[in-house]
Amino acid sequence: MKRSLFTAANAGRTLPRIHVRTNLATRTTGCELTSRRAYASKAIDPASSSTTTASSATTSEKKAPFIHRFLHGNQEAQEEIEAAVQERETNFSQKIARGKYVHEFMVHSVKPECVKKYLDLIRVAYPRIAENPLHEVHHVCSMQHFVGSAFTFTHIWEYKGYAGYDRTMEIARKSEDYLSFRGELEPLLLSQHTSLNQEFAFWNTIPPQTLGGIFEKRTYTVVPGKLLEWEKHWQQGLQARRQVMTPVGAWFSQLGELNTVTHIWQFDSFADRKAARDKCWEIDGWADTVHKTVPLVVKMKAEIMKACDFSPIR
Repeated sequence: MKRSLFTAANAGRTLPRIHVRTNLATRTTGCELTSRRAYASKAIDPASSSTTTASSATTSEKKAPFIHRFLHGNQEAQEEIEAAVQERETNFSQKIARGKYVHEFMVHSVKPECVKKYLDLIRVAYPRIAENPLHEVHHVCSMQHFVGSAFTFTHIWEYKGYAGYDRTMEIARKSEDYLSFRGELEPLLLSQHTSLNQEFAFWNTIPPQTLGGIFEKRTYTVVPGKLLEWEKHWQQGLQARRQVMTPVGAWFSQLGELNTVTHIWQFDSFADRKAARDKCWEIDGWADTVHKTVPLVVKMKAEIMKACDFSPIR
């Protein structure tokens, strides 16, 4: 019955087309049958299955270390790289850092309406912190920004190395007076940024003294990996600048925003600053320093500050 219905429905079609479809169906069925027989054969033979699995596992084991070495390097190579990086960092610090002191830069952004209260508070608290014989720290300076970030203060503290920093912080965390001071200070601030820095070996921070005038804080972000090259050129350029302006100090960051260099210079006035900077271009070596260091800098910032009346350098 099915055949008669099929024949009637396809009476207008030619036999070759039916024959082709039948052959295609047959070939497909044959492929499927061959595949199933092969699969059944493997499933029936446990030895073949285990051999294949073992072979795959062996291949996987061989490939895994290669892939790991390709992506991560072998253990010996990793250790060599880590040792080289550590040696480079050690040599780097020894080459450019004075190493005796650690300088903390503390930058406060103060709420505009709280500036007076802020100054009254730190005018009393900061000298007390510096005078405490248990603290291994000296107060370098406290300065208020007048050109650049408004309502901002920069404070610099000099610790007796990282060990001195650790001991001083430990004492402060247990001091009721210090915790009370922080409790009064924090509501007056919009933000606080700190960094730990070291002096360049060729440029020591000046001791406490009264200079008057204005102070320029110049901040450079150096291309990563180029600080040593930058320092080499600047060491020469400093000799030119010393002839026409007063250097306060120069530092590079070790914790905080890395690859950052900070200079502070003193001038009697804005007019004195302009005259001194113009004079630099007449001194041999200065133009060459600028030419070689500018390509090593990502960005720079110049801000003018005045010292607070209780600042050791003012």
